[in-house]
Amino acid sequence: MPGTHIVVGEVLRQDADTAEVTREILRWTGTLEAGATRGSWTGQAFSSPEELHLDFEEVQLAPGGLPAWVFHPAKPSTDVWVIHIHGLRSSRQSMLRSVESATRLGLTSVVPSYHGDAENHAQGQVSHYGRLEAEDVDKALAYAVQRGAKAVYLFGWSMGATISLLLTETSAYRQVIAGLVLVSPGPNTEAVIFENARTAGLPPAIAKVVPRILSTPGVSRLASLTKPVDFDALDWSRRVGRLRTPALVLHSRGDTEVPFELSAQFAKSNPETVTLVEFPPVPHQCEWNSAPERFGEEIAAWIKDRESRRSERS
Repeated sequence: MPGTHIVVGEVLRQDADTAEVTREILRWTGTLEAGATRGSWTGQAFSSPEELHLDFEEVQLAPGGLPAWVFHPAKPSTDVWVIHIHGLRSSRQSMLRSVESATRLGLTSVVPSYHGDAENHAQGQVSHYGRLEAEDVDKALAYAVQRGAKAVYLFGWSMGATISLLLTETSAYRQVIAGLVLVSPGPNTEAVIFENARTAGLPPAIAKVVPRILSTPGVSRLASLTKPVDFDALDWSRRVGRLRTPALVLHSRGDTEVPFELSAQFAKSNPETVTLVEFPPVPHQCEWNSAPERFGEEIAAWIKDRESRRSERS
């Protein structure tokens, strides 16, 4: 039901005859009408920023711009910030999971929205696979720098990882990007689109046509794109040494939307900058849900190491 959010826990009972499963309910927000039988499964663990019980505010990153949440830890680091970037068909709520990890480190967090995401799709914009969306998120970088950030970590989930990777190359503030934390990333957008088309039931020969449509001038307008997709610009998995910014990748072989093999190839092509951490098999973007403590510990250890190295250089 719209506006209803239920967090479930372990399986309590399972009926082999009816395939019915009974799970523990951990948290319930909103109301459920009598007779309701359908819902959507997501990894979204929090329905609103208030559920984190943290000091936060909603701001506009630029005059007339889209909204963002800014979370202020009780004992903030003076100059290290985090920007949490959600993926395709998602929203800021899904990023509340990684806000917890950043807050424990004393880092100020910005959670921006962008045109075409789940909050703003009514404006008629479609996804441009990170190219246009990065322009919106770049305003979050500007916001952080203008308020004293000397180092910024980008936490990118799914297509948010693509946006993060693009910003390391295109942002006017890229010199302050200290590192990336990428969750279920798709470092080769063309391969991700092909795999999703194939998973949807299209024969491989036809699935290969989908990226061609999106990248062909004129034809791409059939998909409501303002310009063709440059898939070479969205591939960090095959070009050796393309990524110059340190990155921690958290991914699972259970991901059926973005193959784990893309992350493995990404790490192989960028051995000097990419650290790949594999989680047990879980669905796309559910690494936190399967092991929230480990998720936070991996991030904390990596960022503390990066900050130690940054301090030694300064």
